[in-house]
Amino acid sequence: MPRVLLLPPPGFDDLSVEEKLGYVQSLWDRITTRPEEVRTLLTSTGQEKRLAAHRADPSARVLGKRSG
Repeated sequence: MPRVLLLPPPGFDDLSVEEKLGYVQSLWDRITTRPEEVRTLLTSTGQEKRLAAHRADPSARVLGKRSG
């Protein structure tokens, strides 16, 4: 059974923007300690293809993002 995560975690809204960004960065650092799992997730969600397309043409419109 999947674990239920509280979003945002308790106390998160009380943090400054700088502290929130530090928290998110620390989460990302923990996630990327196992790059093989991140790559599997990116591949399974199609993110890897979108990232490759963006790298090939950074000026191209990103699907799902509104301009303006």
